[in-house]
Amino acid sequence: MLLRSKPVAIAFYPDVLSKPADVEVPPRIGPRGFDRVDVEQFLREFPLIADGRRVVIYVGSEAARWAGMPALTTALSTLLKAPTVWSVNGANAVSQDNPYGFGYISFGGNDEAMKLWRGLTPDDCVITLGFDAGEYSLNLAAIPAVRVWHFTGWTEPYGHINGDFRHRVRGDYKVIRGALDAVLEEIIPRLAVSGVGRRPPLDLPTRLNTRSISRDVRDGCVDFMAFYEALHASWRPNSIGFDDVCIAYKDRQYVTQRPHPFIPFHTMHDGSAMGGGFGLGIGAKLADPSLHTFVFSGDGCWRLFGGALAEAANLDLRLFIINNGVYGLVDKGL
Repeated sequence: MLLRSKPVAIAFYPDVLSKPADVEVPPRIGPRGFDRVDVEQFLREFPLIADGRRVVIYVGSEAARWAGMPALTTALSTLLKAPTVWSVNGANAVSQDNPYGFGYISFGGNDEAMKLWRGLTPDDCVITLGFDAGEYSLNLAAIPAVRVWHFTGWTEPYGHINGDFRHRVRGDYKVIRGALDAVLEEIIPRLAVSGVGRRPPLDLPTRLNTRSISRDVRDGCVDFMAFYEALHASWRPNSIGFDDVCIAYKDRQYVTQRPHPFIPFHTMHDGSAMGGGFGLGIGAKLADPSLHTFVFSGDGCWRLFGGALAEAANLDLRLFIINNGVYGLVDKGL
């Protein structure tokens, strides 16, 4: 269940919790196969349908579940000359050096990414690696492309209907099933040999934001942009970060623009489970005490877990409470 990114609840009788236990945990290895019929159909159709069209790649959270994905997404973007955008959790499958990277979309989205995404037309093609279809990723909108190819190894992803996302696509929709890393390792070299068709000219951005934002700071407050810029320049290897349901899961990605290779960030946006970031941080630290674990939470979320800090006091967590002085977030972004 966990390998399919499904939550698991375990209920123990009370006396079990007071007894010693010795548990063997097997290696976390998931199936890496793929549906060969789906892959062969994609390899036949893509060069014909995409010829002369713009191809946009959308990287979702599922892609972050497999090792080596940042290099594979870069290889796919480069081969297809495809501008690439990502959700806040999909960023963990994207390299900061991807030359076709246009940034995060929707909640906390970068200006170049949002301009690209809002400019999709029925003449464009889209490849989604996973499919983050929730309100903070697509704002419940449908992708207006002529064809969407959805690469997935999941059967019941968040927001699906009958296992897929046809309801989030206006044009044709095809699913290619299999472990994403295995699928990309199969199709990239074969497309490189067979050809990918022509692409319209594309200007690649270096900076992903174009707006001019005020840096005026109220007394007693910090420059939030400077705060995130300083952190982004300071991460060390073997770190992990969690954004709770607060302004931390909207502003960080806008300011930093691209993911950092030393610290994947995971955000509690699906279902808006306030305070859940703190639980994820504890879980990560218990699973691997060597991780430098950071949790960014809000003053509203804090009210839901503050009493639990005594239980976590010796876990070596780093907890930031982002206090914007108001219990309100939705009006800032949606």
